[in-house]
Amino acid sequence: MINIILNRRRFETAEGQTILQVARERDIFIPTFCHDDDLEPYGACRMCIVSVQYKDGTKKIVTACDTLIEEGMVIITDSDEVFDAQADVADFLLSLCPDHPKVLKMAARYGIYESTFITKNIHENCIRCGQCIRACHTRGKSVIDFIGRGENRIVSTIDGKHSAACDTCSACIRYCPTGAVVNGLGLGIGAAYKKKARAQVLWRKFFNKFFLVFFLVLMVLTLIGKAIPFLPNNFFSRIDPYQALMTLISGREPILQYWPSLITLALTLIFGRVWCGWICPLGTILDAYGRNDRRIKTKNLRRIKTVLFFVLVISAFLGSISFIWLDPISMLIQPVLVLFKPGSEFVTQGYLDAFRFLGTLWWLVALPMVLALLLNFIEKRFWCRYICPAGGFLGLLSKFSPKKRHVEQKACAECGECPRSCPVGAIDPENGYRSDPGECIVCLDCAHDCPTCAITFHGEKIFNFKNEFDPGKRELLGTVAVAAAAFGLSTLQKQYLPVQAKNPLRPPGGVRSGETKPEKFLQLCTRCNQCVLACPQDILKPSILESGLEGIGTPIVEFGGSYCDPSCNRCSVVCPSGAIPVFSGIEKMQEKIGLAHVYYPECTRCNRCVDACPYQAFGEVEVEGYRGIYPQVNPDRCNGCGICLAVCPVFKDGAINVYQQNEVPDDSQFIVTPVPEADRSYIRNYYTKTGL
Repeated sequence: MINIILNRRRFETAEGQTILQVARERDIFIPTFCHDDDLEPYGACRMCIVSVQYKDGTKKIVTACDTLIEEGMVIITDSDEVFDAQADVADFLLSLCPDHPKVLKMAARYGIYESTFITKNIHENCIRCGQCIRACHTRGKSVIDFIGRGENRIVSTIDGKHSAACDTCSACIRYCPTGAVVNGLGLGIGAAYKKKARAQVLWRKFFNKFFLVFFLVLMVLTLIGKAIPFLPNNFFSRIDPYQALMTLISGREPILQYWPSLITLALTLIFGRVWCGWICPLGTILDAYGRNDRRIKTKNLRRIKTVLFFVLVISAFLGSISFIWLDPISMLIQPVLVLFKPGSEFVTQGYLDAFRFLGTLWWLVALPMVLALLLNFIEKRFWCRYICPAGGFLGLLSKFSPKKRHVEQKACAECGECPRSCPVGAIDPENGYRSDPGECIVCLDCAHDCPTCAITFHGEKIFNFKNEFDPGKRELLGTVAVAAAAFGLSTLQKQYLPVQAKNPLRPPGGVRSGETKPEKFLQLCTRCNQCVLACPQDILKPSILESGLEGIGTPIVEFGGSYCDPSCNRCSVVCPSGAIPVFSGIEKMQEKIGLAHVYYPECTRCNRCVDACPYQAFGEVEVEGYRGIYPQVNPDRCNGCGICLAVCPVFKDGAINVYQQNEVPDDSQFIVTPVPEADRSYIRNYYTKTGL
């Protein structure tokens, strides 16, 4: 054992240690820049200099990393002399690396913000510390070395050109304290790594664009009534795990159409939030512009999406998924819907009649998407960072992934490239450039931009919690409070401020047998409005306030002079959740829209409705007090398809209408007598006689 004095305190320590090792064992700070425990110390950068007095009274300024302790040595690390010497070194390093964040931070510790040295630095950010050379000779293939002398001394190969041996070796890269080996020497070191990383980024961008184009293609196919064999047009809804979870909870039964979402869940548990970074078409659009950095410094805002997710899960348990339109797939369909449906209806002579279009309030269904696009000007993927409940759900699952982003701290040059490249601002520069796995979307941009190959996507704990944006007790209490408040307000509203929401017509089968209102339909409808897009007769419209707050975004039927084609089942085919039951043209009669009703005082007795009805739902009656024979609807046969409205010449005067079955006007004031079957004169051949 050796006795030394370190900063005016006496210590006994083992022989053979360096001053730096002894100081670190006793938590005494000595700055270093090029030191690495894996390599033999060299003392090239000179940042670790300290003042030493030997046993014989000799005083020196030495480098702590490569100076062994001796008996009776007196070491001072905090004197003004040492501070000034370290400041001079920091000043010199700043002249070599004037823009490097790690050097800037180190120089700022000594109050230096502009270098007083004028140096000739042939290689950008290279401080000639020799770390890469020692790594190459001890762990690599002895390719690089110091070439030249004095200010012309540089790190290079013998011939100054790229060596093929470097393509299969990256030993030197992780030891460079500034990342100059890859970005500054000009020798092509790390080119193979960069090529691989670049290829991964290109593949990710390819999948981004492929899925976005594929989504738009499916929407166009839905619009024109076509389909790709063996691939449903609602493919993106079926692979959406958030939609699957919410409809499962609200509907109280598994929906087999959503089985592909299990693949997305499996990918998330293995690789993290790949849905957000590789697949989601909304994410691809939001990734196209905006600022990568964190303009909003408040970390609690990141937890909003997780709190919102849990609040909506509680709401789904109570049987309501009113806000499922916050799902990215449902959100992205709305502007497509507005573009192809109402937009086209109000285009005349090549121009959109904006006044009439805005008056329909159709454009409100695209408002969430418009809001997400506008918020992107604050920060890139603002919606994904702070609001998206699907992102909150997948973020929780990604914490269990074994393929989390990992930063090798010894190799990190603290260059600040990864935070600048992260599109969701998930990287924390104040915490070793780590990232919350619940925020990382596995875009791989940071790994591509890292000059020291310090970023990989493995090596972290599988169950990784206590991260930067993990929800805590406050978020738990906030979730309970918000859910309780919403439930309480809903209860009070129903009890003391009852609002009689209208009960508009729904798509075929929207009101199940035994229901008076579309209860099951509202529990399952994802508000994606793919049925509206698919309807060839344009009778389906997205509800704004027609069915109350709970029905916002759900499809309703407005005939408007059109009708529901008896042979059409497009809406049932594209509905991903079963809110509209699957039926064929033959089965459609049982999936009722409503019930037609004739108002005798306005009826002209033209019998067009009788001739046109494809379900032969009209009989004929004589009405006391009125001359002639009038049509009357048979409730058992009527589907509510609206063809009778389309052919009625006095439809607008109220001669005939379609109602929900429990809301048909009372006809008890009329005394009617059925006309015998043999005396009926109408024609029943719908397809050949109506011309519809």
